[in-house]
Amino acid sequence: FYNNNVPLSQITSPIAYLFGVDTATNSMNGLLGPSMSQVFPSVLYPEVIANLTNPKVGMAHLRGIHVLPNRIMGVEPYIIGSFIVFSNAKNDNFILEDEMTRSQLSPSWPDRYLFTPPRLDANVLCMFSDWKVRNYHEELDPILGR
Repeated sequence: FYNNNVPLSQITSPIAYLFGVDTATNSMNGLLGPSMSQVFPSVLYPEVIANLTNPKVGMAHLRGIHVLPNRIMGVEPYIIGSFIVFSNAKNDNFILEDEMTRSQLSPSWPDRYLFTPPRLDANVLCMFSDWKVRNYHEELDPILGR
C-alpha cells in the first residue's frame, strides 16, 4: 500500500524515482533522486503511474518484474513474480453508503493531510484498505496461496 499525505497526482517522485524517472518533488519525498533510487526498469513507469492515479483503478500489478541492482540501496538484481502497489488516492468505485459518515469526512480524505487524519478519517482509511483487498482479491489470492 502506497500512502502519502500528498496526492500521488501532485508528487509522483516517491514512485517515479524507483523507476529512475525524474520528476518534481519536495524535500520529504525523494532525497536520493531518480538515478540513486532506481530499482525497476523505467519503461514500466508510465503504466504504473497511470494505474495508480486512475480514480477507477488505483492499483498497479507487475508480473515477472526485474529488480535492478542498486549499490547505494544495497539491492542485488532478482526477479519478482508479482508486485502489487495500491494507491491511497480516491477511488470512484469505493462508495460509503452511510450518508452521515460521508458527510463527516474531512475534505482532506484520503490523501491531503498536513500531519495525521482525524479519527473518523483514519477509520475510513482502514475501511478503504480493506475494500481494496476485497475488491482485488482475484489479483491477490494467487499470490497469497488462496
